[in-house]
Amino acid sequence: MTLLPLRVLLVEDQEDDAELILVALRQAGYAPQCRRVQTQPEMVEALRSGSWDVILSDCNLPSFDAANALQIVKAFGLDLPFVVVSGAIGEETAVAFMKAGAHDYVMKGNLPRLAPAIERELRDAAERAARRLAEQALADSEERYRTIVDAAHDTILLVDADWCISFANRRAPDMLGYACDQLIGLPFSTLIDLADRDEWGLRLRQIHQGGAFELDLRLRRSDGRDIWATSSCTRLPAANGAFGGAIVMLKDVTERRLAAEALRHQALHDALTGLPNRTLLQDRLQQAVFSARRENRRIAVLLIDLDRFKDVNDAFGHHYGDLLLKEVGDRLQHALRESDTVARLGGDEFAVILSSCLEVEDAKLAAVKILKALDEPFIIEQQNLRVAGSIGVVVHPDHGEDVNTLLRRADVAMYAAKREGDGYSMHGTDQEEASASRLKLSAQLRDGIRLGELELYYQPKVGLRTRELKGVEALVRWNHPEQGLVVPDAFIPLAEQTGLIKPLSRWVVETALHQWREWHRRGLELTVAFNLSMRNLHDPHLPDMLEELLQGFHLPPGALQAEITETVLMTNATRTLDVVTRLSNLGVQLSIDDFGTGYSSLAYLKRLPVRELKIDKSFVHDMAANENDMVIVRSTIDLGHSLDMKVTAEGVETPEAWDRLDALGCDLAQGYYMARPMPVAAFESWVGRGIYVPNPRPTAVA
Repeated sequence: MTLLPLRVLLVEDQEDDAELILVALRQAGYAPQCRRVQTQPEMVEALRSGSWDVILSDCNLPSFDAANALQIVKAFGLDLPFVVVSGAIGEETAVAFMKAGAHDYVMKGNLPRLAPAIERELRDAAERAARRLAEQALADSEERYRTIVDAAHDTILLVDADWCISFANRRAPDMLGYACDQLIGLPFSTLIDLADRDEWGLRLRQIHQGGAFELDLRLRRSDGRDIWATSSCTRLPAANGAFGGAIVMLKDVTERRLAAEALRHQALHDALTGLPNRTLLQDRLQQAVFSARRENRRIAVLLIDLDRFKDVNDAFGHHYGDLLLKEVGDRLQHALRESDTVARLGGDEFAVILSSCLEVEDAKLAAVKILKALDEPFIIEQQNLRVAGSIGVVVHPDHGEDVNTLLRRADVAMYAAKREGDGYSMHGTDQEEASASRLKLSAQLRDGIRLGELELYYQPKVGLRTRELKGVEALVRWNHPEQGLVVPDAFIPLAEQTGLIKPLSRWVVETALHQWREWHRRGLELTVAFNLSMRNLHDPHLPDMLEELLQGFHLPPGALQAEITETVLMTNATRTLDVVTRLSNLGVQLSIDDFGTGYSSLAYLKRLPVRELKIDKSFVHDMAANENDMVIVRSTIDLGHSLDMKVTAEGVETPEAWDRLDALGCDLAQGYYMARPMPVAAFESWVGRGIYVPNPRPTAVA
């Protein structure tokens, strides 16, 4: 294969990158003769002493960049193809270089595109030269004019005073799809797409008054296909000086225009679902607000967060999660009107703009439609997946006058819907206050952990047969400087939502181990239990953190016990099994808390390294009056013993409950009958009295 010679002036400071560029050119059929420059003086000297076909320039060099190189080329008055070749260049920077005079840009990671770009720019340079010659030829002779015009790569047309085509060069049929004889006499306006004809009409006034103009137009080919062309029009005077027609030059820029539109679409749309992204949503919402104000009508915004989506990702992987998000986007669009906007804001969060909302109730009906659409199972690659939605609803102008207020209040309402489990929630002032209070409490909790405002309370576990103290459960309390003692239910969910659960859990374990070491020094041997939340179990660093603390306190195996609720244990069973196995290998005993309230698989339960089942207090409270609860308690004790586990009953508050559990063979009891959770000093005083079970009686027969 004969290689085409190519004289390349390369502005590049990286030798390896320069070699890669040359390799790409050789592979494309060129024989490049290259000179590499790195500074402004070298560039000036190269332009003075050499003749070049093309200039390839990196975006930024240590002391020189593509913008400087462009200025030098302009100063020399050279019309050379100039292509920016860079490893990282944003859309705005690329556009700036194009406006400054660069002809194209190519990413270093996409060098196969370089050769076609050079080929196109060399052709364009030749065409620019041809056009310059064409203008000169007009002054020389008609015959020379025709020869040069026909050689041009662009379409060149002559139109008469009525804007009908009187001449078309040989390029015109290729570009427009019409034969030359079909073009002669055709009004030029018939080639223009209807959407651009008004703009074209405005520009005609400009050229009739003696000017010239350049305009991007959509043209309709004879086969019905649309193309984009840059039209350059130059006035031709008649013998009397009046308007005698014009030269119209058409350059096909369809490929470049489509590339620009693709970049714009990418900047404003979600790559996964193709839906508008947050930027485009805010723009459309702003336009909708302006329109609603003018027309004195309502619009609504719905913010949607998917429930249980994380479970899908954890159980099936991100591939299924991505496919599910695409299906959700499709369902939302089909559930609403074409005039409404559906957007994906990121993650599993979507938003909807209802462009017309006559009444507030209309927004609620739309929320119900969305929930119903999400209620049907999603079939993803033969997997039956289910998610639900929590929707926050706001209406303009009822709940806000501007974009930021509407989105913020929709987010607050969505959080309320998720917290209350109602599916959707309309914004209310109480939600605004609750959201502000939650943010304030979150900041205070962060400070509370740092400033030592937290305290551990300890609740005893007592052996039913032996009536001996066997262990304690460590329960965190917050001594809030303004609210007093705050119980876990008021701040643990907040810690999970804000990411504070990790430092909070570390504080609990570290404090409990420190206290265990002190008791051990005094001869008090106890098992210390602490609670793990779902967020803890999803933290891959949890076992490492516990191992670090256990080694630091030299804790013997079995002295530390982790309590995990049954519901948390069954959420993402695969990951849970891995984490709890790692904890068991560290010597941490595992206990299933609130047993009986979830839906444990016995086959799965057998695989877990669990040492204890804790019967939920709701069954213990009612077992005397409710036969079903009694059966559950008895069955749980039998199940635990058959799996070689200890069984602890929670919520033991009466001597009758104690006696029944003792008769059923339950191992341990925990509850107000023995002792409430107590701070360290009160617990040690309670231990000192040695009365762990008040009013001991002979065991009753159940």
